[in-house]
Amino acid sequence: MQSRTDRSARKGRHHDEARDWLVKLSSGAADNQDLTRFQAWLEDCSENREAFETERRFWQSLDFLADGRATVGKPGIKVGRRTLITGGLAAAAAGIVA
Repeated sequence: MQSRTDRSARKGRHHDEARDWLVKLSSGAADNQDLTRFQAWLEDCSENREAFETERRFWQSLDFLADGRATVGKPGIKVGRRTLITGGLAAAAAGIVA
């Protein structure tokens, strides 16, 4: 029987791998071999697919930034989409670690 810590570590690993795939696939640098490896990873287990869908939905939730920028805090202070995504990923990683 797996302990709660073991399950959490596995879940974290799946999400880490899913984020890595999202970064790779959205970078424009993925080639056919990468796509083949991604498909194999996705089909390897249901946890991979679930983690990828969760991470994909998170990234898509940021699509409200139609022009790629959002005002945060004081008017006139702009945060770019890349910064917002990086911050979101860092927060998600911190949540997993906690």
